[in-house]
Amino acid sequence: MTLDLYKEDYIELIIFIWYMSCLRW
Repeated sequence: MTLDLYKEDYIELIIFIWYMSCLRW
């Protein structure tokens, strides 16, 4: 299963979105 890999990618995506949101503010 690649659930772990998917989870890591998902976390990175969330961090990226959160980071961009912080820059907007």
